[in-house]
Amino acid sequence: MIDLFHAARERTAEERIALLNSACTDDPEIRLAVEQMLRDDEASCSLLDRPAIARLAGVPQLRTMVTAAGARFGRYEILDLIGCGGMGEVWKAHDTELDRPVALKFLFSVVDSSRLAELLTHEARAASALNHPNIVTIHEVIRHEETPIIVMELVEGQALRAITGSPQPIAQVMQYGVEVARALAAAHAHGIVHCDIKPENILVRSDGYVKVLDFGLACRIENEAVGKGVAGTLRYMSPEQLRGESVSPASDIFSLGLVLYELAAGQHAFDARPLLNSVHEAVGDEVAAPSVANPVANPLVPTSLESLILTMLARNPEERPSADEVAGKLAKNLALAEEQAVVQKPPPQKQAPRRLAWLAALAACVVLIYLAWATRWAIFGQNNSSEFTDLQIRPLTSQPGWEAAPALSPDGQSVAFTWTPKLDRPKQIYVKRLDDSEPVRLTNSESEGNIGYLAWSPDGRQIAFKRQSVIPGAIYSIASTGGNERKIVDLANANLSSAIDWSPDGTKLAFSDTVSGRTEFAIYLFDLRTGAKRQLTSPPSEIWGDWNPKFSPDGLAVAFKRVIGFWADDIYMVRTAGGSPRRITNGRRGIWGHAWTANGRSLIVSWQRSSTVFGIWRIPLKEPGRPESIAQGGVDSITPSTARNTNRLAWVNQLWDLNIYRISATGVDAPTKLIASTLRDQGATYSADGRIAFISDRSGSREIWMAKGDGSNQVQVTHFNGPQLDHLRWSPDGRSLAFDGRPFGSSDIFTVTCDWSAMRCGESKRLISGEAPSWSADGKFIYFATGRSGRQEIWMAPVSGGSQPVQVTHNGAYMCRESADGKWRYLSRNPSDGIWKMPGSNSGTGATARETLVIGPPYRVQSEGWTITPNEIVFIDRATSTQPAAIRAYNIATKQVRHILALSELFPDRGDIGVSVSPDSRWVLYSQLDRSGSDIIIADHGR
Repeated sequence: MIDLFHAARERTAEERIALLNSACTDDPEIRLAVEQMLRDDEASCSLLDRPAIARLAGVPQLRTMVTAAGARFGRYEILDLIGCGGMGEVWKAHDTELDRPVALKFLFSVVDSSRLAELLTHEARAASALNHPNIVTIHEVIRHEETPIIVMELVEGQALRAITGSPQPIAQVMQYGVEVARALAAAHAHGIVHCDIKPENILVRSDGYVKVLDFGLACRIENEAVGKGVAGTLRYMSPEQLRGESVSPASDIFSLGLVLYELAAGQHAFDARPLLNSVHEAVGDEVAAPSVANPVANPLVPTSLESLILTMLARNPEERPSADEVAGKLAKNLALAEEQAVVQKPPPQKQAPRRLAWLAALAACVVLIYLAWATRWAIFGQNNSSEFTDLQIRPLTSQPGWEAAPALSPDGQSVAFTWTPKLDRPKQIYVKRLDDSEPVRLTNSESEGNIGYLAWSPDGRQIAFKRQSVIPGAIYSIASTGGNERKIVDLANANLSSAIDWSPDGTKLAFSDTVSGRTEFAIYLFDLRTGAKRQLTSPPSEIWGDWNPKFSPDGLAVAFKRVIGFWADDIYMVRTAGGSPRRITNGRRGIWGHAWTANGRSLIVSWQRSSTVFGIWRIPLKEPGRPESIAQGGVDSITPSTARNTNRLAWVNQLWDLNIYRISATGVDAPTKLIASTLRDQGATYSADGRIAFISDRSGSREIWMAKGDGSNQVQVTHFNGPQLDHLRWSPDGRSLAFDGRPFGSSDIFTVTCDWSAMRCGESKRLISGEAPSWSADGKFIYFATGRSGRQEIWMAPVSGGSQPVQVTHNGAYMCRESADGKWRYLSRNPSDGIWKMPGSNSGTGATARETLVIGPPYRVQSEGWTITPNEIVFIDRATSTQPAAIRAYNIATKQVRHILALSELFPDRGDIGVSVSPDSRWVLYSQLDRSGSDIIIADHGR
């Protein structure tokens, strides 16, 4: 289609008709698409952009349908010509019956009359199906003689095209992006792709509100063969559109990325070169960052926005974020920008000398006050909420071990919770009254599986909970005074990480369960009177699903968290009667529990909003205001609970202090604590010259740090300020790191080049979507895990980019390590307990070579806790009922296994221990949980 367009573009009108007649005899859809592209190329005026009469007068084939103002079409009286596009024109009109201004859209008479009604009706149906404030409303389609006319909302304002010639204020760029992305998210949720996002089709009202229009090229994803039937505007087409391939929601994201780029940089991503050159660039070369393309814009464009825009412009559609993700990321960045603007102060004036001594004394007092406040903040949590100004915080429990899942009774006088002395022991349910010294144990069975979250019945007589030994599991109840357990309902997957709740009227339970035939979790309601189970939410595919339902105090709504990936969450709300969920947060940050305030006006949320450490936040729902911090300190504050009849809060303060140890690979000497802080230090990995990179959240967010081989000179080298980072791996030459991170919600692979002499790293470069990266033996490729084929497999992508990734495994795999000579690839699966091998990139065999088991029973390999040396595979052997976890080494030549170190503590959360072997094979690095435990915190306030 593109080649035909270029050939026709160089011909006269008569030659063009002859060419299209001969080339499109059997395919009229391609002809319509090419004709539209030619009209768009020739018509420099744009729909609703600028007055078009002068241009139309000079283009014979674009004759207007309306000859003068005052003409009547039914009840609509024509007023003024607003603008035109490649296919038609729009006029301002007056609705004489409803006494309102409207806009009427016509197509030019050159359009095939047999297709005219179909094209306009198609656009009307696409747009009218989308009831969204950022999408122009379609009122109706009328007919005048043989001509259909779209009657739509009149938008008083201008198109974005009017401001694309120079860099725009970044806050304005992000605000426009948020509103357009939300409009696209609504369209994509209805299975509609716009197909022609460009500055001309994005209107800004006089009050700054954004409207997306012109769904004339829109297509339905599920039932239209859109590859060859959709055109668009060349300079804003995605690579797949330019190649004539099928479009998807990702095509709109690419086009929106071009628009945001143009607004931020003041020029198109492919600059102002001839159109033909731009087309070739769009399907070939990488896009330069806005600050590189236009250095004048450099101070205006933050790195986070540049990174998002470049991700939207990824050549591969699968690598682009969704419209929801774009809106969320932009909204988050906009909120941060606004907060920074508020706290910025004018530069201080030069002070008179006589005041310096007074100021120094005042500064000293401030420091002392701050230190006192910081000590209380670290122990009890921060409190800057106007609603919680008189908050009194105290621990309810202080026994050793792990308390979890607190649930306040309806009267707020008792707390039910689970407790276990060690992480590998089953949890039991306890109840403690606030005025008692010791809790009362309710459950006794250790043979029927572990216990998850708890929920009180409204009358306080029963406690519901999940129990699961193996999948599936069930919900049970037990009297709040103890007794026998009673099964309420069986579940397909109990998912102990997701909460349950009891409705205020006592008739229903809310919980998450897997959707039939799928892996995602949805929210369900179970009627305790009838035994009926009703699905309340329908999460999108390819996410983890909907967790943690919580009834509003009036029982009319349920708040839940939608889990996109590992600690990539947002809060949504849905009415218990059903309907579309409403998004409450836009952060895609970790959320570890939430609860309603008693008045129903706010949610109390455990959130990684400003740090990778979880804090307690209040989110207003019915009154304007930003989230307010209630508790934020040096420990994770998680799983908040509220009482229906009081203002009391409860949550868990959880300490998780990981430190990095080194032990001799022989296992002879005792381990040495090498790298430590009061928070989490983990994921240590040796470089080829013996230096160490590791991950720590000691700075408040999860970042990459570097240190010398002896653990000294620890330096932070990244500044992501929040998203999860994991799976560090050095390149074979020790110059670059690969890792995965979630700055946009889903997991992406990044690389960064580091300079050891300066102890710093450059800017991180996003490579592709995926997780658990590792390097090929020659350092030219990255292996990574992704589920893009429908199951988690290992793929490989060139570090330099520019070509499509290649699938390596076909039987399921999660982590890959290639031997130093490139002859073997070693694999683990998740979940699984073994390690397999297959021929490597330097083996000379085909990609379909069979996998063989290397380490299997009786050993239980932790899927993320292993690495290879020239002679051995060093791995974490998970604990069994008879022996503790251990670090072991498997000799590749002799197939013998030797013991290195016994591990005393188990890790329920992924592969936090990890292992790395020094280049000389003398040392093994691993992480150890030195201090751990949790306590239940009670907070009261007087409101």
